Amino acid sequence: MIGTGFLRPLFAAGLLAQVDGIAVHPYRNRAEGLDAEMSQLWAAMDASGRRVPVWATEFGLATADQGTAAGELVKQATMLAASGVGQASWYALIDQTGFPTMGLFAGSAIKDQGRAFRFLQASVLPKGRPPGWTWAIRCCLPIALAAIPR
Repeated sequence: MIGTGFLRPLFAAGLLAQVDGIAVHPYRNRAEGLDAEMSQLWAAMDASGRRVPVWATEFGLATADQGTAAGELVKQATMLAASGVGQASWYALIDQTGFPTMGLFAGSAIKDQGRAFRFLQASVLPKGRPPGWTWAIRCCLPIALAAIPR
């Protein structure tokens, strides 16, 4: 969840004049509602009189269901890009002891969510770009899907 209620008073106190951007970690089980939360964040910035870039410096899903994780990676990355987020980084590259289901890889074996990431990189993003946006995708620490406004 994006903490707009926490950020709104900080924005009103002048925070946005002191920073180059805002980082969010919109972890969730389902993509639905992510666009509304981003709209609320932009509205809070607008109410304070200044917008700064937003990066989702971590997003991901802890589930053993690789199909669900793959679908959510695609939906959430798409929603973040469509909402104007400048960069989104999937967490994590490789399953870890504390987060054994969140990686794109289990050891050296690619998982379904890793294939979904590769599909976005190789087959979706090269097909076209929304007007005014430059799309890029980077791999490996951090894993990132980026949509950077011109």
